[in-house]
Amino acid sequence: YYQRLIKDVNQFNEMSSKHELKISFNVYGLITSREFQLAKTYIERLRARLPQEYCKPNIVSMLDLDWNLFILKIRREIGGEKLWTLKKQVVIFKNEELLGDDEDLLEFVGSKYRFTIFEEFECIGAQQFINYIEQQKVNGNTFVYFTIAVDQQIIGTLLFELYATAVPTISKIFLKTCAKKVGGYSGTCIQRIVWPSWIQCGGWCLEQYKVPCENYSISHNKRGVLSMCNNGKHIDNCTQFFVTLEPTPWMDYKYVAFGQLINGDHVLRILQNIPTLYEEPLKKIDIVKSGELDLRPTFGPKDLSYLKDFLATRDPISGLHPDVTDVRDCSSDYSLGSDNQPPCDIIDYLLEMYREENE
Repeated sequence: YYQRLIKDVNQFNEMSSKHELKISFNVYGLITSREFQLAKTYIERLRARLPQEYCKPNIVSMLDLDWNLFILKIRREIGGEKLWTLKKQVVIFKNEELLGDDEDLLEFVGSKYRFTIFEEFECIGAQQFINYIEQQKVNGNTFVYFTIAVDQQIIGTLLFELYATAVPTISKIFLKTCAKKVGGYSGTCIQRIVWPSWIQCGGWCLEQYKVPCENYSISHNKRGVLSMCNNGKHIDNCTQFFVTLEPTPWMDYKYVAFGQLINGDHVLRILQNIPTLYEEPLKKIDIVKSGELDLRPTFGPKDLSYLKDFLATRDPISGLHPDVTDVRDCSSDYSLGSDNQPPCDIIDYLLEMYREENE
C-alpha cells in the first residue's frame, strides 16, 4: 500500500513539474493591427504543434477604444520603461511577466525554433473586424460613421455601434438622420466641448423629433458613450447628441445612452483638446459626412493589395498621443497638425472603400 502511495505521489510530482515547465502566454491587442494578428498566429501555432510545452494561450482582441483604455491602465498599474515606450498595438506576457511586442515574440521563437509563418496578417485583421460588424448586425445592432474636419481639414472618422436592440426607437431615428443627404448630420457642426466630460454635436438647425426618453438601460460608464440631449424634462430632441470623454455616471437616468464609439479614439482626443471659450470651440469643427456603415462580408486578396497601397500612400491622420488627455500635458510633437502623427489604419481603408462603393 505504501509503495503504491509513494509511486502515485511521485507520478503526481512529475506531472506537476512538467506542468510548471509549460510556457503560458497572455496576448492583448488591437484586432485590426498586423502585429497583434502576427503574435496571435505564432502563439496558436506553437500551442498546436507543441502542446506538451505550451499552455493554452489567453488571447484578447480589442477594438480601438478598448485597446487605448487597456494599455493606459496596465501602464499605470505595472509601469516600467519597456511598457511605457511600447509603440506597437499588442502587448505579450510570458509566464505572467512582460515579454513585449511582436518583435520580442519573434526573437523568442527564433532562439528556440526554426519556422516562419507566411500569412497576410493585415487581411486577417480586416476580416476579423468585418466578422465582428456582421455578427453584431445579426444581433440587431447597427453602425454609423462621422467624418470630422477641423478648420476644413479632415482629421479622421468616428465609428459608433448603436444598441438598436436595447434602445430601438432612438437608434432608428438617429440612424435615419445619419443617412440623410439633406437635413441630416452631414454638414452640421460640433458646437460644444465640455472638458473633460463630453462633446455636444448636431448643430442647431435640424428638424426636431420629440419623443419620450425610451429607457435608461445603457450606462454612461466609460469613455465614448453616445447619448441623446434632452430639454431637461425627459423629452429627447433626437437630433442633438453628445459623446462622453470619461465615465459620467451622474448622467444615468437623466439622458438616454444608445451607442458606443468603437473606432476613432484618436479623433475624439483631438476634439477634446481643442481650445474653447465658454465651452464653444475656437476652431470650426464640422461633420463632413455621416452615414450607416455596411461593409462587404468578405475581404479578399484584391482588397489586400489595395489596402497596402492605401496604407503606403495616404497622408497620416492628425492625432494626439494615446496617453495624452490634456493638451497642456503634451509636447509640441503631438499638437494638432504635427508631422508626428499616428498612421491611418485598416478601418480607415474599409470606410474609404465603403464610401467609394456607395457614391
